[in-house]
Amino acid sequence: TQTNTKQSSTMMQSEESFIAGGKVSSRPKNWPPWPKSIIHHDIDGEILDPVLHTYTTYSYYGWFAFIVALLWNFIICLTLLIVSVGHISDLILSIIYPFTLPLAAFYVYFLLYSSSRQRKRRSSFAFMTFYCLFGTQIAAEILFSIGIPYVGSGGLVYMIQSFNKNQVAVGIMNLISLLVWVGLAGFHAFIWVQLRRFHYPASEVSDDEQRAGLTANADGYGNEGYGAGKSDLLAEGEAAYQSRDFHVADTPDGLEKVEYDTELPGQVAAVAGKVAYDNREYIAQTAYDNREQIAGFAARNSDAVAGYGTQFANSQGYGAL
Repeated sequence: TQTNTKQSSTMMQSEESFIAGGKVSSRPKNWPPWPKSIIHHDIDGEILDPVLHTYTTYSYYGWFAFIVALLWNFIICLTLLIVSVGHISDLILSIIYPFTLPLAAFYVYFLLYSSSRQRKRRSSFAFMTFYCLFGTQIAAEILFSIGIPYVGSGGLVYMIQSFNKNQVAVGIMNLISLLVWVGLAGFHAFIWVQLRRFHYPASEVSDDEQRAGLTANADGYGNEGYGAGKSDLLAEGEAAYQSRDFHVADTPDGLEKVEYDTELPGQVAAVAGKVAYDNREYIAQTAYDNREQIAGFAARNSDAVAGYGTQFANSQGYGAL
């Protein structure tokens, strides 16, 4: 943890010096490697979060796959024109696409990269822009897979026309193009969904709504193998809370409520601990089934959670976490 903290601190200091006009050598330009580097690009060194690192890497490789698909699309459109199935406009567009769309796609990718590097997870304008533009790219890939005439791509429609004209080889080429575009759109859609889940695990509901959701989800368990049901668990917890200042003792005058002595915290903890232990399976199952909501709640209250953790560590003599 201390190593990651030091790495994060060093990285943030480098970013700040770069933004403030410090030495450029703190983040040297290294991409593209040829013919001339114009930006700094280092996924392994700058994106420390494992989830963001994984999907940023996927997106980067997906960008290369997108370029390959556009080059293959040019070959398809050229072949279609040669066998008198396609149109000259398709060929012209297929020539323009490799020089323009990769730049736009890289801009979309770099929004993800830069936002992940700066660790602006929630409500980030860059991330929202990325989601919108990346979704547009996915829609374009689906459009290309259809192979509509005059759009500049081979695909389903041109595959059917090629087979109808007995151009089997060209039809197979368009089938490959269809599969490439569908596969690429599916791959990018997978990245989009996973990143969306990562940044908004609880579907952006309010804290009160999440608490209500946790309670509602607990209703279905009853007494079927999870210890006490919801109502029993709440009753036991309420009883423990109400008796936090006293306990029932056997006195000469019979059973009476006797106030706790100076060991109150320990005695109350014992009561609460027993309730929690007796219902441990139920609590564990409920926590697991609501893990995304809990993660979202913790993410939005990360500062408070970290503060409580630090206070507990200090009180126990553990030092800084």
